[in-house]
Amino acid sequence: MINRHPIPLLPTVYECVRAPLVVGVGINLDNAEPTTCVNRVIAERLARDGLPLPSTPVTRERLLAAFMNCFEALHGLLASSGGFAPLEEAYLRQWLHTDQEVSLEEDGGVTDVRLTVKGLTSTGYLLAVDGKGARYELHPDGNSLDFFKGLVRKKVP
Repeated sequence: MINRHPIPLLPTVYECVRAPLVVGVGINLDNAEPTTCVNRVIAERLARDGLPLPSTPVTRERLLAAFMNCFEALHGLLASSGGFAPLEEAYLRQWLHTDQEVSLEEDGGVTDVRLTVKGLTSTGYLLAVDGKGARYELHPDGNSLDFFKGLVRKKVP
């Protein structure tokens, strides 16, 4: 059964406004394209280590049970520390976008700035730098991100 009324997990303060935080997570279990999936990663790791493949791939039920066990521990760490700092380094090691090149289109596409994604800012937004080292904090409410095309463009109101 799908819970159509998500339960807030952590109280969150954003720009001096206290709000509940609702976490939505998508895990790609079986679709190997366009990026990767859990079952492919498992198969590649086992092949690399010279181990046999399991007779059946990981099921949704097994993945959900394993995920919830890990998530509960991470949620506890976030709640007790009051922030993302204890998890940031591990998160960025697994993140797919570090050093990815994107374009920032400004002025209705007149200005095109090549940027390299470097991680996250201290406020949790996307951090990118241009060829001269200028830092850009990219906000989702002001930018449209399309990593498959390598494009970041300014939204026009």
